[in-house]
Amino acid sequence: MASIVRKFWEVESFENGKAFSLEEQHCEAHFMKTHCRAPDGRYVVRLPIREEMLTSLGESFTVAKRRFLSIERKLISNSQLQLEYSAFMKEYQMLGHMSEAVPDHTNSHFYLPHHAVQRPESTTTKTRVVFDASCRGSNNISLNDLCYIGPTVQPPLISMLLNFRLPKYVVTADVEKMYRQVIVHVADRPLQQIVWRYHPSDDLKVYQLNTVTYGTAPAPYLATRVLNQLAEDEADNYPLASPRVKKTFYVDDHLSGDDDKQRLIEINHQLIALLQSGGFILRK
Repeated sequence: MASIVRKFWEVESFENGKAFSLEEQHCEAHFMKTHCRAPDGRYVVRLPIREEMLTSLGESFTVAKRRFLSIERKLISNSQLQLEYSAFMKEYQMLGHMSEAVPDHTNSHFYLPHHAVQRPESTTTKTRVVFDASCRGSNNISLNDLCYIGPTVQPPLISMLLNFRLPKYVVTADVEKMYRQVIVHVADRPLQQIVWRYHPSDDLKVYQLNTVTYGTAPAPYLATRVLNQLAEDEADNYPLASPRVKKTFYVDDHLSGDDDKQRLIEINHQLIALLQSGGFILRK
């Protein structure tokens, strides 16, 4: 118990002006060099990969297929779970967050197993499909082993909570499907492949995940870094909202306030427009 409390304290401690490690500096340099914006305003990023490990990934299809067949047997025995699981995957595909792919084993690739996480108390998505980027292939290397994690680029939680308690008027919101609003470059998508079919009588198909994926090591860094970059890129268009982004977001949660009610309303209007310009949707 003492070690758990100490670890929590270390994670949430307030360290002002902490310097990036060499690996974190590499991630920042990699992001600045490789990110771009699509015509619709969304950001396209490359995965921060340890290039020297690419050739050592090994074979991952076998374990991904085995685990899929296992989860499929569970779905067959639970019609409600099968319905919710399939609906999640269908929406994922409909939104363009995943697409059918032609397997190409001549280039570096990786298959991610997936499973269901059920939250009956949720008012939005009761069943969520989670992709296991920590699953290791034949060479005992996972996608998460392959990727740098990236530095923390958001304010300390304690700082946000204290600032949230000071203003007279406050507002809370979250970014809907935040990670999945950030596009992964087409060159890195073979590293985010899955096996799936909607019915046991269908042929087993390969799909690739086209966006930043929850469960991958660099996902929190990439999504938050894009949010900060959006604020910088749109600073002239949204002068009130832009400075707030780096101070009021903790991953996808927004906590903000102001003593002037009308000013806070205007900030919120600008913030919604700013996020929409980058493909993000703020949900109050």
